Amino acid sequence: MTKTKYIFIFILLITLVLVGGLCEENGDKNGKVSRKKGIFTLAETGVPSSKDSLKVSADGHVVYFFDSDGNGKTDSIVVSDPNGKDKKTIKIKGGLLESNVQIDDSIMAVDDKASKVVFSGTPPSARGEYGGEKHLYVLDVDSENVKKLPNQDLSEQFKGAGWADSAAISISSDGEKIVFGVRLWGIDFGMAVDVANAIAVINSDGTGLKVLAEKLSVDKEEENVNVYMVGIDNSDRVFFAKEQSKYNWVLYVINADGSGEKNLGVNINTGKISVSSNGRVAGTLNEKDDPAFASDSNGKILAKGGNPWGGVEISENGKKVSSAEWDEGLFLYDVDNNFEKQNVLDKSYGNCSVHDVDNSGQVIACRINKTGEVIVIVK
Repeated sequence: MTKTKYIFIFILLITLVLVGGLCEENGDKNGKVSRKKGIFTLAETGVPSSKDSLKVSADGHVVYFFDSDGNGKTDSIVVSDPNGKDKKTIKIKGGLLESNVQIDDSIMAVDDKASKVVFSGTPPSARGEYGGEKHLYVLDVDSENVKKLPNQDLSEQFKGAGWADSAAISISSDGEKIVFGVRLWGIDFGMAVDVANAIAVINSDGTGLKVLAEKLSVDKEEENVNVYMVGIDNSDRVFFAKEQSKYNWVLYVINADGSGEKNLGVNINTGKISVSSNGRVAGTLNEKDDPAFASDSNGKILAKGGNPWGGVEISENGKKVSSAEWDEGLFLYDVDNNFEKQNVLDKSYGNCSVHDVDNSGQVIACRINKTGEVIVIVK
């Protein structure tokens, strides 16, 4: 072998080592995303502040959240890599949808493949004196197309004036089924009051609408009944909170075809829950100090701990739980290791009103309560 060949091989090996190192630092094996360790304030990298929703994809590749126009009206969904270096803003209102659609920025759902984003809104044609029916919208991230799902007016199935409120939304990991909370209203002496609550499921193509459970509130005349958080796993089991008695919430499960409703016997603090694709559920227990918990699909408590002040989120694979604790910071728990606790964001950053975590616990995103800034921790 000639000297020139040795030199060429040496240069090639050095190049491969350098490229491999860069891929390890800044991307995954497929080169799909740039990811560098650290704590990133996305506003500093040109990514705008978030509204009330925030989602991390299961593999930690991207962060999703709503953005608003100059008048504070939600009009876009931002898709960003964890470091804020590679982002795109998909304009919904005034772009893919009518400019006068009222978009709900309180919640969104993202499937496991990070290809579909589900949100809700009220078109102008659906508004009335006491509100209006909400419609589900499905955004295909790659094509940037939005579809409004049809046939969501459930009023004909119930007596009195009713409409579907999809403020509580979950999508199955394969992106095929969407489950959402329904708030049914009635008119009493000119006032809109909650008369019943329900849970419904619909296919992501708009077919197969079915009401699974009705009248989840024990007080039919109570105004402003809490919105019910729901979740669906990859076996089409729907988990939800049901009010057994005043302020006594219990975890239930029901199949997406409406069969097999079961009381899981877990008393929780509020109706807010988070569900993984394999049927693990996270939330807060209704007991001393309201600890965070993770249970299996049969209601068996796998682990509990901490003292969360806001929502509790479980990763798509059910192994990691993120929890914001009052004046303490953002914490990460390992479900299969007796809720081993790790502080991932110091309290000096402010309280995280909205947060989410990827499957490995390597990417954790947090929306700061006071400022709306999005902080992303990459471990």
